[in-house]
Amino acid sequence: MQDTPRSSASPDAGGRPLAATTPPGGMPASPPPTVPHDDADLDAAAQKLDQHSRQLRAEMLANLDNCKRRLVERHQRAAASAAASAAAELAAKQQELDAAQVELARHQEVTRRVGHALFKHACWRRQRTLGSIVWQAWRAHTRRQSFLQTQLQAAAARFDLRRRTLRAWRVLAARQLRPRLKAQATAALHRERELILQEAQAAAGQQAQRLQEVQLQLGAAVAAREALAASTRAAFERGMSALNVEALSLAGGSPAGSQGGGLHLQHQFPGAAGSQGAQQQLAAGSGSPIPPWHPLARDGTGRGNDANPSCLTAAHAAAAAAGVS
Repeated sequence: MQDTPRSSASPDAGGRPLAATTPPGGMPASPPPTVPHDDADLDAAAQKLDQHSRQLRAEMLANLDNCKRRLVERHQRAAASAAASAAAELAAKQQELDAAQVELARHQEVTRRVGHALFKHACWRRQRTLGSIVWQAWRAHTRRQSFLQTQLQAAAARFDLRRRTLRAWRVLAARQLRPRLKAQATAALHRERELILQEAQAAAGQQAQRLQEVQLQLGAAVAAREALAASTRAAFERGMSALNVEALSLAGGSPAGSQGGGLHLQHQFPGAAGSQGAQQQLAAGSGSPIPPWHPLARDGTGRGNDANPSCLTAAHAAAAAAGVS
C-alpha cells in the first residue's frame, strides 16, 4: 500500500476532515511560519498513524464480532430457556387440558343422566297434570251435559205446556169465534145482497128511464115519419092533380070537365089509382105511411112509374115542389 502525503485538510482519526483554524474575528489568520521538515519523518508518521488506525479498526471489528457472538449466544440461551419454559408450560397446560376434558366428559355424562331423569320426571308430571286436567274437564263436561239435559227437559216441558195451553185456547177461541164469524158472514152476505139488489133496482130504473126516453124518441121519430109521409102523399096527390089538369089541357077539354077528364085519365092510366090504393092498404096494414121511394108507392104492378115518363116527371116535380114548400 503506497502512502500519500497528507494535506493540512486531511481527515482526522474519526474520518472527518480537519478544518482550517480561523480567528474569532472571522478573518483568516496568517499562515504560521514555515518550519523546515523532512519528508521521511512525515511518511513515517503517516505510516504509524495508518497502522494505528488499522489496528484500532481491527480491534473494534473484533470487539464488535465478539459482541455479536455474545448477543447471539445470549439470544440462543434465552430462546432455549424460553422454549424450555414454554414446553414445560405447554406440558402443564396439556395436563390441565386433559384433566379438564376428563372433568368435562364426567360433567357431560352427569348432565346427560340428570337431564334424562329430569325429562322423564317432567314427562311424568306433565302426563299427571294432563290426566288431572282431562279428568276435571270430563267431570265438568258430564256435569254440564247433565245440567243442560235437565234444562232442556224443563224447557221442553214448559214449551209443551205452553203449546198445549195455546192449542186449547185456539180450539176454544175457534169454537167461540165460529158462530160470530158465521153471523158476520151472514150479515155481510145480506148487506152485499141488499147492495146488489139496490144496484140492480137502480140499474133497472135507469134502464126503464132510458127505455122511456128511447120510446119517446121512437114516437117522435114515428110522428116525424108520418108527417113526412103525409106531406109526401099530399105532394104526390098535387102532382097527380097537376098531371091530370095538364092531360086535360092537352086533350082540349075545359076545366069544367076536369072531373070527367080525371075519370078518363084514371081509366087511361089505371096505375095511378092502383098505386094510391096499394099505398093506402100498405099504410093501414103497417100503421105507417109508405115512403115515395118504395116500389109499391109507384104503382100496383110493382114496376112503378118507370114505364110512364110523364108520370115520373110529374111525380118528381111534385116532390121537388113539396120539398121547396
